[in-house]
Amino acid sequence: MTSNPAHHNPSRIALTLGALALGALACSPLHTQTRPTPPRAIIVLDPAHGGPDLGSQLTDDLQEKNVTLALSARLRTTLTASGFTVLTTRDDDPTALLPTDQRASVANHAHALACIVLHATTSGSGIHLATSTLPPAQDADTPAVIPWDTAQAHYLPQSLLLANQLGVTLINAKLPTLLGRTSVRPIDNLTCPALTLEVAPLPSPDPNSADDPIPASDPGYQQRIAQSVATALTAFRSHPEPGPGPASPAKATPKAPRKPTTPTTKPANPTPAQNGAAR
Repeated sequence: MTSNPAHHNPSRIALTLGALALGALACSPLHTQTRPTPPRAIIVLDPAHGGPDLGSQLTDDLQEKNVTLALSARLRTTLTASGFTVLTTRDDDPTALLPTDQRASVANHAHALACIVLHATTSGSGIHLATSTLPPAQDADTPAVIPWDTAQAHYLPQSLLLANQLGVTLINAKLPTLLGRTSVRPIDNLTCPALTLEVAPLPSPDPNSADDPIPASDPGYQQRIAQSVATALTAFRSHPEPGPGPASPAKATPKAPRKPTTPTTKPANPTPAQNGAAR
């Protein structure tokens, strides 16, 4: 795994949400850095699958869980270098995966600027971005207690803004991008701007080339994605913060734990981003 610059800078320590969850269960305080985190600087990355949950079999010897973990590590390094504090739901391949509801619950308490669920596929090409399929909340005021299964409804305007910002940035980086909607867990339970980012093979820029597409596991391809995400999030956090106040995210309470399921991340009815703007 690539060395993380945060290990050498105590003000930019990237911790895993799994470690945070264990610390909370043990009722012991956790100090993530030596000075307060700047506002709107926390990013939550959820590399899908892990442990016994392999995800898709991308090639004979490559599983989705390994691609999402590698991309998460690359994103963490790039985002930390750009001044963000990064929390990940896993930074290795654990024997027992943190349950989906628990990952969402700890992420919600982080009061994150953005939550990004990572997937990989052999279907389609380029980057597939998707926001929740939930309809936006009708009430502009956030209730004192947010229903767990529809928590993301109160954050959809911010999520759509984030998806649009990231879509434009990816297009400018010459990475083909599709936008869609998805109900992949835990996106509906997240109380922050949230989307899924699914990496598919990258076709050759020359349509007449006989070269094979670049796979989702390619380090250079992943680094282009990571840099685009860092650029988009830097622009996104400069926008005025709309929607629920900073105390709201901690108030979505999960139901009793449910049996984990293997999600699919193919965006529902994806539409291509056109004319340099993601739509």
